[in-house]
Amino acid sequence: VAGRWHDRLDDPLKRLRDSAADPHPRVRLETIVAVSDVPHAASIVIASQAADGPPDRFIDFALTLAIHGLAEHWKPALIAGELKFAKSGHLTHVVSTYGGAELKPIIRQRAADHTMLTAYASLATTAEVDWVLERGSGDVTVIRALEQAARERNLKPSRNAPAKLIKALDDKLNPARLAIIHLCSQWRLQPTVMRIKRIALDEKEPQ
Repeated sequence: VAGRWHDRLDDPLKRLRDSAADPHPRVRLETIVAVSDVPHAASIVIASQAADGPPDRFIDFALTLAIHGLAEHWKPALIAGELKFAKSGHLTHVVSTYGGAELKPIIRQRAADHTMLTAYASLATTAEVDWVLERGSGDVTVIRALEQAARERNLKPSRNAPAKLIKALDDKLNPARLAIIHLCSQWRLQPTVMRIKRIALDEKEPQ
């Protein structure tokens, strides 16, 4: 009702935003379907929130329909830098579902924003790994996004990745060091092995 009667209600998105966090998947599914009828950029943000939770093929299908059905509203907002997702993973999923190649240049232009850089890391190619590491080697979520991309879609490391990651590991104050170790392991970067062993054995290293 909130979706189809959105033009008759005061702030229909608020009603749907509340139901997007409901623990019951049926309620969240209905939220995605309803918000798909509200022609607003923020609708896709709410739909993405409602899709959080254990895998559900009905919710996934409804979100895919929402992403394409609402594209004429959220794409201009994304280009203008006005679209704010609760999680970087939401943006990544929306962009990759719609077609990452078309929107990646827009995300790259806004990579100074943490969420945008994380999304770009999730969509990166091997040729773009160096660019991501130069900007996000100290960001835990960016490094985790690269690891997930390596694990789920077999993203390969760039030629310079070992040297860049070793440099990042040498910074004892880098909050992403543990994530970097996991990424090195996922990529099986032999040149980083000795440095990681020294970290493990150094009693003065931060715990």
